[in-house]
Amino acid sequence: MTLKNMNLRLISIIVPVYNCEEYLSECIESILKQSYRHFELLLLNDGSSDKSEEICLKYQEEDYRVKVISHENMGVALTRKKGLDICKGEYVTFIDADDTIEFNYLELLYNKIIEKDIEVVCCNSIDSGIENISIAENSVIYGLESWLEAFFANKRYAYCIWGKLYKKQVLENVEFPNMKFGEDTLVVLNVFKICNKIKLLPYAGYNYRDNPNGAMKNVYSIQHQKDFFTLSKYIFKLCQKDYIDFYDIATQRIIQTIFNVIMEGSCSNENKWIDLKLEIDECIKEIDSKYYFYSIKGIIVYIYSILPKAVLFSLKKYRKIKYKK
Repeated sequence: MTLKNMNLRLISIIVPVYNCEEYLSECIESILKQSYRHFELLLLNDGSSDKSEEICLKYQEEDYRVKVISHENMGVALTRKKGLDICKGEYVTFIDADDTIEFNYLELLYNKIIEKDIEVVCCNSIDSGIENISIAENSVIYGLESWLEAFFANKRYAYCIWGKLYKKQVLENVEFPNMKFGEDTLVVLNVFKICNKIKLLPYAGYNYRDNPNGAMKNVYSIQHQKDFFTLSKYIFKLCQKDYIDFYDIATQRIIQTIFNVIMEGSCSNENKWIDLKLEIDECIKEIDSKYYFYSIKGIIVYIYSILPKAVLFSLKKYRKIKYKK
């Protein structure tokens, strides 16, 4: 072991578990084989209806570091927050139950986070055998402006809660929003907002599984579109108020999101669509009209702001023809 400091600190590994029996053992095995061994593994069973809980309990019997906590389904965000509230480690990392980590993942991230004033360490990931390079070299970044640059450049470390080791204290006052999409991004955004130093490590230690049954495969629903909108609106307002250099790109992003929402809403009879429509209509009023003419979708949103019923009717007809729905 090449650990820099043998006065080892406890790392808490938080794994939300929900109906993932097919991949769960592989995930847990990759954690238990870590070269850094001073950790606790919290397996939070979020109301699974398959054999996930049974698998978790088996590992709890075999390894004292494994702790299983079961509760009724509350969603991944609140499950992570529960894990954070009960964990005992000075450092925390989150792992999804259908992913795995390399054998030296904890060791390498730990060696970096114990450097002076480092509060979070971010690394690259491997997607089905292909390295996802968001971080090209060792560097230290600071604050929310660095996060915005990374987010708009689609750097994965800006929007994924996993692939990181955190000082627990930076997470304790961060909200974990109960959303189906985008909750990771809002957590990471608010972590970057309060951190002084974040280390970027060009090491691919996290193995991301593109699970065909994963939660992100069903994004075409009003709830998911509402979450997309909530995230885009939050970033838009942030740039509008304090980060004007990013205002143009944030505005284009919110217009794109509004188009997607009204496209989905055009065929919805859900009550939640009515509430979401009111939010959209209010947001549209805040956007300078010149931005609508940067794209076809923007023009459609602009017409919607004047003739909402006509646009919704047209989009509904379009969807029925294209998707037969």
